Amino acid sequence: PSMENSATRRGRPTCHVVFGEAVAVLAGDALHALAFELLAQTPAAVSSVTVVRVIREIAQSIGTEGMVGGQVLDLLGERRPDLPTIPSWPGEAGAAVHDIHVRKTAVLIRACVRAGAILSGASAEALKALTRYGQRTGLAFQVIDDVLDEVGEAARLGKEGQQDAVAAKLTYPAVHGVAASRAIAAALTSEAVQALEPLGERGRLLAELAQWLLHRDAGDPCEDPRRHQETRRGAAPGAARPAAGGPRPGREPPAGAGRDPGGRGAGGRPAGGQARAPGGRECGDRRGA
Repeated sequence: PSMENSATRRGRPTCHVVFGEAVAVLAGDALHALAFELLAQTPAAVSSVTVVRVIREIAQSIGTEGMVGGQVLDLLGERRPDLPTIPSWPGEAGAAVHDIHVRKTAVLIRACVRAGAILSGASAEALKALTRYGQRTGLAFQVIDDVLDEVGEAARLGKEGQQDAVAAKLTYPAVHGVAASRAIAAALTSEAVQALEPLGERGRLLAELAQWLLHRDAGDPCEDPRRHQETRRGAAPGAARPAAGGPRPGREPPAGAGRDPGGRGAGGRPAGGQARAPGGRECGDRRGA
């Protein structure tokens, strides 16, 4: 509550509303600790040197150079009377909002992408491509998140809308406007997809994920990420894709749509059942990710 104070997230009351601020803070602390415990349990097939490298990556991404630092700048940008000020900051608004978003979101998403690559023994070329992809996708994600906060409906967002405007936060829509922010996110997504070119077919799923994040409709985890690509090409949503552009056999789209080994039909819908989101949740279920 000292930072955003939203009463709901993903359509459910937030932790501090249900259990109180103290328990909510401790729950966050516990989850941070659990993350590093899980990293330390990486199978023995991965060398200890590699595991330590990944732990360092994650720690740096959530520390003062990453998420925590970005959140501090985010708070300072509100010019709250109860917080200190830095005379030289924020300075130029465009540079400031870029710095905030890179730190508090893009760096962490980049680290998640890099962690998987490092643990799997990716080549230097592949790691470079994935690093660029993660940075661009992470920044685009936060820009669109700002846009959805500005124009989205609370029922679909799963939280109250326009909270950033109420708090006078430095966001992309506040600085550049909604239309320009969408264009910036689209350009970042294009750069992210281009960064995957050295990976060839192996980068297809990540490219589709980036496109889905750009065009996602707030609150709909079950939408096929390829629908937007089909619509832009003039094909009817759900129409069969040309063989050259279709997904590889046996691969399911990142949003749980299409067919998968679990026997789901078109649109991620089990035979005789309701469509499900990633993790097995039914579409419309707001139990959280």
